[in-house]
Amino acid sequence: MTNVREYLNELKPLLAQDKIDGSRGILFGTASEAGEGIKMNTNDQFLLIGLGGTGIKTIDYVKGVLSRRMESGWQKTVRFIGIDADWREVEQAAYLTRQECQIITDKQITEKIQKDPAKWPDTWRRITDEKTIQSLNNKQPHLPGSGRLRVLGKMKFHDREDTASAGYDELIEKRIANASSAMGGCSGQLYTFVIGSLCGGTCSGCITEMPALIRNALKGKPSKIYSLLFLPDTMTDHPDIPKPEEIEANGFAALKELDYYNGLLMRSGYDGEKWYTNNASNSVIEIPSGTDFIDLPILVGTRNGPGPDSAEIAQETIAEFLISMVGQ
Repeated sequence: MTNVREYLNELKPLLAQDKIDGSRGILFGTASEAGEGIKMNTNDQFLLIGLGGTGIKTIDYVKGVLSRRMESGWQKTVRFIGIDADWREVEQAAYLTRQECQIITDKQITEKIQKDPAKWPDTWRRITDEKTIQSLNNKQPHLPGSGRLRVLGKMKFHDREDTASAGYDELIEKRIANASSAMGGCSGQLYTFVIGSLCGGTCSGCITEMPALIRNALKGKPSKIYSLLFLPDTMTDHPDIPKPEEIEANGFAALKELDYYNGLLMRSGYDGEKWYTNNASNSVIEIPSGTDFIDLPILVGTRNGPGPDSAEIAQETIAEFLISMVGQ
């Protein structure tokens, strides 16, 4: 196949009907059904990380396309990791395997801290306080996901099943390191994409944690970190969003944090920033000033204002971009 865009253009009307479920689309056809398969980009490596439900849904779709249409051997240069606080989103994935996903949830997370706050590591204490914990406990005592609460998403990111278990942040870092090692050698660049929505709690709360974990996990291996982030206007008119002002507040707060941390590159000569994790052997990750935090943050919004299908259109746009990067 010489032009991925030709297939994508044929896919658009089908996506509009199927709401990104492209099982009848040209890209989802087998090579025998749709002609020549998508050629693999053998020069570069790609690590696609879906953060939160929207991120998982997007990379699951991308993996489905690659599995059906990419020429054999593409797994040597592409890996997927799904991260979510809601196990239901992971179970709904059609192509991502359970081994490719990390669930960061504990339904009784706030109750555990209230009962024995001394058992929680310093990581926790830097995120929130007892008053906030009590407030969250009163609102969502048994929430399976993050409930569009940024602080709860960040808290669950640094949670652990019990005091003897590894923290979820530590497990995520190991997954990133293993995925990078599993890809074959190449002469080009490793591209790490973090995909998600700034509307909910998981991605909005954890997007500023991911670049530090990624850079630490890769141990100096050259990599470009891109973020592909859905803005609130892609979701404000969605029928499942009863209070648009909540996701607008999440997006605003996440963007302010991203703006601050991306300023590291311009603060040469000043102190860097530190992130605290549950990894006992390396509990503090520091990114020095004058360093890129996210090499290229890409924000995806609407063209003509929000609408009920804006989220699906945004997912399509991100999926097309990723497929065109991985293929050639």
